[in-house]
Amino acid sequence: MASEASAELEAKLLKRRQKCEGAHAPSPPTKKGNRVWSDEMAKTVSQQRRARLTQGDSRLDIVPPSSASSSSSRPKASSSSRRPFFFAAGLVAALCLLGAVVCRQEEVDVNLPNESDFTTDVPEAVETEVKREDVAANDTAKTVEATATTKAEAQPPEMEPAEEEVPFDREHFSAMVKESAIQPHHSSVAADSRAPRDLTEEWQQFLSENPTIGQVYRLGRLTVTESSSRPVRVTVNITLTNLGSSTWPAHAAVQIAHGADLGMDTLPLGRVTSPGEHRKVTLHLKVPRQADAPSCIWALSLDGRVFGVLLLLELDWIESTSAGLLGQATDNLQSARAYVHEVRPQAHDQALLPDLSRVGDVTEEWSADLAPTSVTQAYRIGSIEVASVARGAVLDLVLALENIGQDEWPEGTELKLVSGHSFGFESWDLDTPVHAGSVVQVAMPLKIDHKDAMVEESVWALSLAGHSFGPLLVLELRYNPR
Repeated sequence: MASEASAELEAKLLKRRQKCEGAHAPSPPTKKGNRVWSDEMAKTVSQQRRARLTQGDSRLDIVPPSSASSSSSRPKASSSSRRPFFFAAGLVAALCLLGAVVCRQEEVDVNLPNESDFTTDVPEAVETEVKREDVAANDTAKTVEATATTKAEAQPPEMEPAEEEVPFDREHFSAMVKESAIQPHHSSVAADSRAPRDLTEEWQQFLSENPTIGQVYRLGRLTVTESSSRPVRVTVNITLTNLGSSTWPAHAAVQIAHGADLGMDTLPLGRVTSPGEHRKVTLHLKVPRQADAPSCIWALSLDGRVFGVLLLLELDWIESTSAGLLGQATDNLQSARAYVHEVRPQAHDQALLPDLSRVGDVTEEWSADLAPTSVTQAYRIGSIEVASVARGAVLDLVLALENIGQDEWPEGTELKLVSGHSFGFESWDLDTPVHAGSVVQVAMPLKIDHKDAMVEESVWALSLAGHSFGPLLVLELRYNPR
């Protein structure tokens, strides 16, 4: 076994040496049995063979004459005595081979990249390649998108069938007034209910020139007594009917068309009105006490185009022949005056919100109305915000009136409404005379309905034999739906 191992190692060493020395290196000794032949020995044997073949001797002498003569004089060495030598040589060769392999492995380890090289350089290269691929993909996508956009622009777009526009004529957009009511809130304004309402026949020439209008309607005729005081309130309630075949949108409106707007320039309907449906609108007007335009006209409008009906309000101003709001002054009660001593408003409905900060003396504010009279005081007895009233709401006002004059208030003296809505309290009579310096309490239960919530001011005053002598008691309502 040892000889086989040494022979195998020796063969490997020979192959490695041949690679290292090159192709022109002398051939190593060849092993044949237990002898090692040299080149000279092989040449000698070849010459002897040719000579013997020439002489007819076919025997082969593998030992040259010199070697044969010398070898015959000494004993032959046995093959067993040479085995330790060959074993040692093989072991040395194996160790040399092992050392060469170890050195080669160290060189390979030195040349190999370390772990940090794999974790830094390679991923960056891969990431760079990925980014390049993403940029290329984005450029390709943009190119495709630009090509598609160019093609889309080149092709004419498909036109959807447009909705047919409704003609703006009387067949599709028409209206008429079903009913109306006008209510002044001051004694200086009077409404003439006998004035004819429908004026369509009188306006035929105008209507022929404006085919989208089918009716002219007079809301009323107001007679206003001239005064230097502030404007008075007038409420106009109107019910309109859609007579056309088209629906009125919510932004259709009642809009001023001629004259002063009286504080009502535009009033949107706020709700869609279908054909045949009725729509109620309320105009809250402020009528000046000085002469102005003799008439005001509103009309239904849609997107700046007038249609349907014209709403006409006529006004007439006359000179004042009385003392104004309270009538003629009374000489015999000039010294009889009143003073509001206490006010206790009590609201029985959450929709009525009293504002006590606005309760108090407003004589300066009402000075224009007080100037031509003997009344020396105006007092705001309540300021109520009306949020929402679905039914009649009750408001109790308790007043304390003090006679600060020198004369008593005789029987027949009453607290009477002189302007605005009464809310169920027209007047209240004194049962007994009120002496100078005395105080009398007055309870005023008021019923406020939704339709009356728009009225802003109502005024009461003490009166005797049709002549008011004071003070003015003002109730203010502010409608603010939530």
